[in-house]
This record gives sequence, structure tokens and C-alpha cells, in this order.
Amino acid sequence: FEARTGNPIDSLDWIQYLPDTQEYIALPLESEVGTWRFRVVATDSGGESVEDEQIFVVRQHSSSRVFHHSFLISLTPLKLWSHKMDWKIEILEKIFAYFG
Repeated sequence: FEARTGNPIDSLDWIQYLPDTQEYIALPLESEVGTWRFRVVATDSGGESVEDEQIFVVRQHSSSRVFHHSFLISLTPLKLWSHKMDWKIEILEKIFAYFG
């Protein structure tokens, strides 16, 4: 997968494709608001391939400028993650587990 700019999707730190489940996971910030186009190439075991385009429209939620909670966190990485977004998901899961 690559963005129409030619950059591989794995080079972006806010979106990830999971080939095992064929899902996208995204944690876009305000800087990612807009339309994103990705070139998708699927190749079968015989070497035949087909190309298509996936379009993602990232919008800002109407309540995004209303802060209910704000906190500052300082992190020290203790391990390496396979994708740039994995550490963000892990932090969010721990925050959700703590605050319920």
C-alpha cells in the first residue's frame, strides 16, 4: 500500500494496514484532516495483480475543540515496536484500562 504521493503507507505514523485481518487502523490528528488516497495492489499466488484506490476522508469532529480532560505525559520507550503507530495504541489501551 502506498499513498498517491508515492510514500508507502508504513511510512505514515497515523495509519496502519493489518494484512492478516485486512483492516486499517488509524489515529489521525488535526494535521491529517483531509482526503487521503492510497494505491492498493493485490497479487495472487500466480503473480497476477490488480490495482485499485482506497480513499479515506479524515474530518475533525465537532467537539474536538472542546477539552473535557487534559493531561501531560512523559514517556520513555522500553522496547521497539514494529510500526510507528503501535506504541500509540498501547498507550491508549493502558489509559482506557486505568480510567475505565
